[in-house]
Amino acid sequence: MRGGIAVTGHKGERIQVYTADGRLAASWLSEGNDLRHFAPGMYLVKVGSQTMKVAVK
Repeated sequence: MRGGIAVTGHKGERIQVYTADGRLAASWLSEGNDLRHFAPGMYLVKVGSQTMKVAVK
């Protein structure tokens, strides 16, 4: 997804997005198919107990 972060299949779980320097950029409860727009850059996305590094272009 260009310009954003898509999270699918995690309905009811807390989604947290952090900037590369560790600041919380967004937090929400997943509706199952979530799409949020973010400025270009590197982010850490935490879904439940799993954390992934994501690049937004």
